[in-house]
Amino acid sequence: MSSFDAAGKLISATFAEAERRGWRGLTIPMLAKKAGLTVAEAYKVAPDMAALLDVYAERVDAQVAEDLAGEVGALDAPTEGEWRERLFDAFMLRFDVMLKNREALRVIFIEERRGVIGLPRAVLRAQRSMHRMLDAAGLGEDALASRAAAVALVPLYARIFQVWLKDEPDQAKTMAALDKALRRLERWLERARSAARRVRPAREDASEAPEPPLDAAAPSGETKH
Repeated sequence: MSSFDAAGKLISATFAEAERRGWRGLTIPMLAKKAGLTVAEAYKVAPDMAALLDVYAERVDAQVAEDLAGEVGALDAPTEGEWRERLFDAFMLRFDVMLKNREALRVIFIEERRGVIGLPRAVLRAQRSMHRMLDAAGLGEDALASRAAAVALVPLYARIFQVWLKDEPDQAKTMAALDKALRRLERWLERARSAARRVRPAREDASEAPEPPLDAAAPSGETKH
């Protein structure tokens, strides 16, 4: 069995069990049995539950990238104001991909936020996903601004995710909240990009500065031959 197939089976079993009996207490060996895998096969997918959520996030990221490629074609650089529309589409595609697992994700979210152990891992997971989403939407050309935007998108995503967990099937509340949040972010991101454009030429000028002449480097009073 391929690792991709094994991951799919393990993730499906995980969400089914999380929805049925909760998230805490689930283990990889327990879920391997539910998925029809050996423990060794399951551990090749993920050594622990946090890693399994990483695998799920990566699969969602890949599906969003594939769907976006079909929508925006060659992913040319966005025109003025277009980035917000692309990001809106990327977020909604992400929520569409996760929709079938929303009940289980609600259980996981509620139980995970009660503790603090998994929080740093969850933040890093979200940051990686936001960075991938920016790249997939053709918004990662400016590396410095892209990293800053990925960090800024994590709390935004967390807020919209909570709206989505409770939303109706038409996801109208999610779309309204997302549009409002992205309009606020648009102003902040433009300032970050402007700052990045000012910093880069200064660094390039500093790196290309000529070396001091040998005469200037010679100690005072030393005679050069």
